Amino acid sequence: MKVFTSLILGSFFDRAQSTTTFTPVQGIAKTAFEGEIRCRKLGGHLAFFRNAAEFEDFNEATGHGGSNHWIGVQQIGSSSTFKNVDGTTPWLNWNNGEPNNSEERCVELYVQPGDEPAVMNDKSCSASRLYSCRIDDPPTCADIEPNCNASNCATGGFEQMFCPKTFGLCDTWTPQTIGDLTFLDNWTSETCVDKSPACEGWASRNQCMVNPVYMLKKLPCQLQAM
Repeated sequence: MKVFTSLILGSFFDRAQSTTTFTPVQGIAKTAFEGEIRCRKLGGHLAFFRNAAEFEDFNEATGHGGSNHWIGVQQIGSSSTFKNVDGTTPWLNWNNGEPNNSEERCVELYVQPGDEPAVMNDKSCSASRLYSCRIDDPPTCADIEPNCNASNCATGGFEQMFCPKTFGLCDTWTPQTIGDLTFLDNWTSETCVDKSPACEGWASRNQCMVNPVYMLKKLPCQLQAM
């Protein structure tokens, strides 16, 4: 397994060197959000890249597969901005003419057998794709929530979990614990039921990728429509 080591500056979790590992292909995710939650179960995220060197390490770990992969990048709201799932600026190698659809809010890595380098396309998050994971050790304290507001008080569990940098909580922050995921195995378009009238609004604010544990259980139909 290829390992990329970098020094990142900042909080308690950043004071030592952080080792980044890209896993081999883990399987097929029915949506980008399923890939993200399964990677969090392993202690990471969908594979994403902050620079070209990390992308090369990913390619070595996955063997330059000949099929499409989800990567951990999302469009922020209705803007033209794309961010890594940990809120950092992504290194992106867009295909010609991409991104080209404001309704395609996730990003796939497209690899033609024998072609290098792989290129990236915006894609509907509800498509089935292969996925691989990025695992940083120690885990990086980051604002996964793109709408963190420093003027609010960090009294709720959501803010403390998903906005730790904004609220200065990195010294006590720990990654989200992911429980049993067997419910994903039986999740189909025929069995889904959205359990909240607020689902569309939450989805438009990137909550499907921010908090897939909650969203995949409560709002599966909305996720399939994205």
